Amino acid sequence: MKSAPLQKLLLHTQKPYQLLSGTIGALLGFSLILISTQIYLDFRSILNSPDQGIGSQFVIVNKQISVLNSLNLGKSTFDDSEIQSLNKLAFVRSIGTFETNQFPAKATLNLSQWGINSGFVTDMFLEAVDDEFLDIQPAEWQWTAPKSNQAPTSVPLILPTDFINLYNFNYAPARGLPQISKETIKLASFQLLLGDPLNKSMSISAQIAGFSNRISSVLVPKNFLKYANDQLSVAKPNTLKPQPNKVIIEALPNQLPKLQSYLEEMGYETNQESLRNGKFATLLNALFFSTGLIGLIVIFVSISSFILYLQLAIAQSKYELETLLRLGLSHAKLTGWYVRGIALILLGIAGLSSIFLLTATHVSNSYLNSLDFNATNNIHAEVILLGLALLTMLFAVQFRTVKNQIYRLSLPAKK
Repeated sequence: MKSAPLQKLLLHTQKPYQLLSGTIGALLGFSLILISTQIYLDFRSILNSPDQGIGSQFVIVNKQISVLNSLNLGKSTFDDSEIQSLNKLAFVRSIGTFETNQFPAKATLNLSQWGINSGFVTDMFLEAVDDEFLDIQPAEWQWTAPKSNQAPTSVPLILPTDFINLYNFNYAPARGLPQISKETIKLASFQLLLGDPLNKSMSISAQIAGFSNRISSVLVPKNFLKYANDQLSVAKPNTLKPQPNKVIIEALPNQLPKLQSYLEEMGYETNQESLRNGKFATLLNALFFSTGLIGLIVIFVSISSFILYLQLAIAQSKYELETLLRLGLSHAKLTGWYVRGIALILLGIAGLSSIFLLTATHVSNSYLNSLDFNATNNIHAEVILLGLALLTMLFAVQFRTVKNQIYRLSLPAKK
C-alpha cells in the first residue's frame, strides 16, 4: 500500500491538537536548554578569561587583629602550614606571599620642576610579591642587583591608584598644591632613603612604573627587596626569615562564596568588595541552572504528552491497523510509518530551535559587546553535542513507544 492512502487511513481518527501541544512543549523545552547552556558557556568564558576584566579573582587575605595582638600575645602572620592549607583548597588556583622591608624607609619628592618650592617627604613601607599576582606588567619593571663595586641603579615602583587619588583630592587641595596626573608623576624622580642613617643606609633613586588597582601597597621588584633586606635589615644575624602578614590568593571567580566561608571559619579577613565578582558568577550559575532545569521539566512533560498521544493514536486506529495486518502489511512497515512522522517532527523542532538559539546568541553577545566584552556568535561544541543527545533520546523514547504499541496488537507479527 502506498504511503498517502495509508496516511489518510490512519490519521482520520486522530485529534491533531494533542500532537501540536506536545510538539510546542518539546520545542520550548529543547530551545530553553540549548539557549541557557550557550549563554552560560559564553559567560563562563568571560569570567575565566584574564583579558576580559574578570578572569581569576585575586583576594588579599590577612588575619584578624584582636586585643591579644595589641598585647603582643597574638599571632598575625601566616606560617608554612597555614599557607599550604590555603593552597590545597580546590577553589584556590595559586597563592603568593608578601615580603616587606626590614629596615626604615623614607621617600622624598622634589617638586621644584613644577614651580613648587616645597617638597614631599614621607615614611614608606615597601612590599614585593611574585609578578604573576600583579595586575600590570610595565616594561620598566626590571631591576638588576649591582656588583660589589657598583652603586645600585634606579628602582621602579608600582604605587596604588589610591595613592595618587589621595594626593590629588585630599593632600593637594589642603596644602594649596596643584593636582598631578598619572602621566606627569611618572616623570618625577623619587629619592628613597633606606636604612638607619646612624648605622647602615643607602640612597637610591626611584621611578614610578605604574599604578595598581589590585594591591594597595608600594611595590618594588622582589629581587630589589631581597637585596635591600640583605644589606640593611635591622634583624639580628641568623634570624629566621620573617613570616608574611598577608597573602594574595588567586581564586576561581565562581567559587568565591566557598572561599569566603573558609576565611570566616579560619578567622581571616579580606576586602568584601573583592568578592563581588564571585557573587555575580554564583548568581549567574544559579540563573542558568534554573533555566536549564525548567527546560528539562518542559521536555519531560512534552515527552509524556507525545507518549500519551502515540498510545492514544494507535489505540484509536487499532481496527485500521489490524485490518492492514490482515492484508499482509508487516508490523515493521506500520512502525516505520509512525517513526518517519516522529523523525519529521523532531527535525522541525531541531530546525526551529537552531533558529531560536542563533537569534538568542546574537542578541546576548551584541549586548555583551556593547559592554566592551569580547563575545563571538560561535555556537559552542558542547551545545551541539547536547542538542544531538537530546534529539537521540527523544527519538529513541518515541520509537520504543511506537514499536511496543504496534507489536502488542493481537495479530502475530509478519516477518
